[in-house]
Amino acid sequence: MTTGTATGVLKAPTQAITTTGNRSTVTVRRDGVDTATSVRIGVSGPAETEIISGVAEGDVLVLPTPTTTSGGSGAGFPRTGGGR
Repeated sequence: MTTGTATGVLKAPTQAITTTGNRSTVTVRRDGVDTATSVRIGVSGPAETEIISGVAEGDVLVLPTPTTTSGGSGAGFPRTGGGR
């Protein structure tokens, strides 16, 4: 089900956006330096989110790296069951 669409806007992967309370940020890499930058977001979905202000076309956004746990067999991977 589509609840909203936007055209002619900047879109970013939803996973690139961190929201705490009513403040949203992305990490922008400029000249090799990563900086948390406040953004204003619009239409949001599971894959992409509209960026209304805070970054410009061509800015490089840094995606979060997945975290894994260490220790034990199969660390960082869900168990799927079944035999060996």
